[in-house]
Amino acid sequence: MQLFPHHTIEEAIGGEDQIDFALVESLLTRHEQSLMVLAAPSLPDARDRVTATLVARMMRTLKREFDYVVVDTSPSFDEQTLQALDETDECVIVATLDVPTLKNVKVALETLDLLNIAQGSRHLVLNRADDAVGLDPSKVETILGMPITTMVPSSIDIAAATNAGKPIVIGNPSHPASVEFRKLARKLAGEEEPAAAPEGRSGKGESSRSESSSRGALWRRNRK
Repeated sequence: MQLFPHHTIEEAIGGEDQIDFALVESLLTRHEQSLMVLAAPSLPDARDRVTATLVARMMRTLKREFDYVVVDTSPSFDEQTLQALDETDECVIVATLDVPTLKNVKVALETLDLLNIAQGSRHLVLNRADDAVGLDPSKVETILGMPITTMVPSSIDIAAATNAGKPIVIGNPSHPASVEFRKLARKLAGEEEPAAAPEGRSGKGESSRSESSSRGALWRRNRK
């Protein structure tokens, strides 16, 4: 997203007992679309000093102030990741159409089962879902034992949007990937799919209002 944070969670290490929103807000970096980011430490040794307690208190503080909090966890089940998973309401699992990734995702799902984490609140996202590599989505569902929630197609436009620091759902709302991302967002937010426009009508007005309200819901601050 082309963000260059001046502050990270590292500055809160050791202050677990003093966590409040004033402190957390001072560590956030704002994106142009009102998305706020709490950056991870830049140095490996600092990452090791981020405790599970700090993760829990940061997440609870953020959840009191924002409508939605998204956590990008590490791929390993370290104590910070496990704590974040304990605090989450919905768990999004990303897979691709290659055997090594599917094996790793299968192990991750089995680990979540053993730990009784995110039961009934898991959502499978298939990235690069249209790659012609000899596997199809139905095979993925069979291997992983869960249905696919969203299938994101391959597109150079996604990489271009990432490099430009502007999410594709904002830069190109009608792109097939944007449609899938919004569908996932509505699913996570518990919102119903918008009704299809009647034949012979473009439905542009209804679509624009729906997309606008979805974006607002995803990024807005709670009003008190």
